[in-house]
Amino acid sequence: MVLIALFPTASFAANNDIKVTINGKQQYFDVNPQSIDGRIFVPMRGIFEALGAEIKWDRVTQSVIGLKGETTVKLTINQKQAYINGKAVTLDAPATIVKGSTLVPVRFIAESLGADVKWDASTNTVIILQGEVTASDYYYFLYNSKSVSASDLMAIKSYIGKFRSSNNILMDVTEAKDAVEIYKRLQSDSTLQSGKLLGIQIFGASEDVPAFNYLSKTATIFPDRSMSRFDLVLNGESFLTDYFYSNFNNDSAQLKKEISPYAVFDEKTVKIDFEPQWKVVRLPLSKGEIEGYFKRFDEYTTKRNAQKSIPVVNFSSPTYGNIPGTPEDGEDFRDPNDERRLLYQKDDYSYILQRLDKEFNILKNYRLYGNQQGDIKVKANVSGDYTKDNVAKENGTGIVDFFFNGAGSFTKTKFKVVERGDEAPSIGSDSSEKIMTSETVNKVLSKNYYTMIMMQAEDAKNLSNKSLVHEMMANGKAISVFAGSNKVLPGGLNNIASLEDMKPTLYYFTYNFYKNQSEGLNRTDSYFNASKAFVTELLNHQDLKWDPNFEFGITNLASLHNLGVIEYN
Repeated sequence: MVLIALFPTASFAANNDIKVTINGKQQYFDVNPQSIDGRIFVPMRGIFEALGAEIKWDRVTQSVIGLKGETTVKLTINQKQAYINGKAVTLDAPATIVKGSTLVPVRFIAESLGADVKWDASTNTVIILQGEVTASDYYYFLYNSKSVSASDLMAIKSYIGKFRSSNNILMDVTEAKDAVEIYKRLQSDSTLQSGKLLGIQIFGASEDVPAFNYLSKTATIFPDRSMSRFDLVLNGESFLTDYFYSNFNNDSAQLKKEISPYAVFDEKTVKIDFEPQWKVVRLPLSKGEIEGYFKRFDEYTTKRNAQKSIPVVNFSSPTYGNIPGTPEDGEDFRDPNDERRLLYQKDDYSYILQRLDKEFNILKNYRLYGNQQGDIKVKANVSGDYTKDNVAKENGTGIVDFFFNGAGSFTKTKFKVVERGDEAPSIGSDSSEKIMTSETVNKVLSKNYYTMIMMQAEDAKNLSNKSLVHEMMANGKAISVFAGSNKVLPGGLNNIASLEDMKPTLYYFTYNFYKNQSEGLNRTDSYFNASKAFVTELLNHQDLKWDPNFEFGITNLASLHNLGVIEYN
C-alpha cells in the first residue's frame, strides 16, 4: 500500500485565489479550487477531462473512475483508499462532495495520470506539467468584475474550461475607461503570448465592457457619374462597434479619432486596418443574467445535437420595388416615376436564400414566409405571410435558425413605399407594421430555443443592455444572434447578380456564411470566415461608390455583430 501526500500543510490563500495551470494554461472550473485541511481539491470532471482522461461515475458506490491510455484511477467518496490500475493507495484526504459538487485531490489525480505537480506559494498556483510543453494558441475572455455576479463568474469559468486545447486568458477590464484602453492592454499582452490568437469573447453589454466609436459618414457618386464623390456626403450616425477588436494592427491614437469610411478612404485623415484576424463575439448581458444564459446554452446544445436537421426559416419584407439594370443595356430603373420598379425587389433577401437553396445547393432545409400585403410583395413561392402567428408556429416546430429582413426591427411593409418626385424612396409613417417589439418578442418566440440573423435596423443598438437583442437573450430563448449595433443596409443591392458580381455586397457575406456551415463549420467560425471574405472583396472594389456602395459595405461590417458565445469543440 502506498501513502499519497496531497500537499504539505501550508498557509493557503482564500479559495477564490487558488489557480491551477496545466502546461502553463490556466484552468477554469465550474467550482473554484478548494483548500480543505491544507490540501487542494478541484472538481472531479473538470480535472480528469483537462488531463485528457475519460471519466465514469458510479452513483451506487459513489465512485469515480478515470481512464487514460493504460492507466485506470478509481476513487470513492469519503474513502481514503484509492486504486491505480487495481493497486491500493492511501490518500491524506478522500474525495468529497461540497455543495453538490464532487471534488478530488488534484495532486493525486495529476500524478496518477503521469503528470508532474508543483505548488507555487507566491502565486497560490498548482502547476501541472504533462508531456511536452509546446506553444499554444490562445483566446482572450473579457469581463467587468463589477458587472457580473459570483454565479455569473462561475458560469463563465465553467464555459472557458471547456476550451481544452487552447491557452485561455480571463481578463478583468473593470478599470478601463474606454475600448481603446482595453485594445492597448490586449495589444501589449499579446506580445507575451506564444501561438496564435484565435478569438476574443466579451462578456457584458457596452455599458460593462466598452466598444469603439464609429461614424457612418460616407461619400457616393451617382451611376451616371454626374457628381464627384465629394458632392454627395452622407453624414450618417455615430454608433458603437466591436469590429476593431478583430486585429491589433492599428495605432491606438488612430482609434481615438473620429473613424468613418469618409475619413479613412476619402479624406485619408485616419489610418485604419479593417482586415479581421480572429473571431470577436460578445454576449451582451449584464449582472445576474449570464449564469441563466449558460444553462439555456447547454440545454440548447443538447437539443440541437439530438435534432436531425436545423431549418433556416426566412421572414422577408422587402422595402424598395425596382428592376436592376442588366450588363447588356445598362438599364437602371431608378426613376421614381417608372412603375416597373414595383415589379422587382432587388433588396429582397429571400431571393438570395432561395438561390443558395436551388442554384448553389447550400441550403438543404429552407422555408420562406414573405410579405403578401401592399405594393411590394415577395414574389416567390411562400409558406405563408410575414405574420406574428407564423413566427410563433415555426418556433413551435423545434430549434430553428431564423433569418429576418425588412425595413426595421421585425417590421413588414404594408403599403406602397415608393414616393414619386425627386426624393429617394422612403417609408411613410403609416406604411409599416411591427410584428414584434421588446415587450412581445419573448411571448411570440416562447416555445423553443433558436438562433437568428437580423438583416434589418438597430436590433442590437449600440450593443446596449437596453436593446431588443438583449431582451431576447437575457429573458428569452435566443442563443446566438447576428444583428446590427446600427442599421444594416442591404437595400439597393442586386440579388440576381452573378456570384462574381455579388462579391462586394452583403449578399456575399450571406453566401459564405451558409456555405461554411454546409461544409461542417460551426456558427462562430462560419461568421468569421464570411466576414473575412466580404471585407477582402470590399477592399478590392473601392471604386464602387453607388450600387453597391463600397463605403456602405464597410459600415455594414462595423454594424453587424456576432452576439452570443464562441462555440467550443
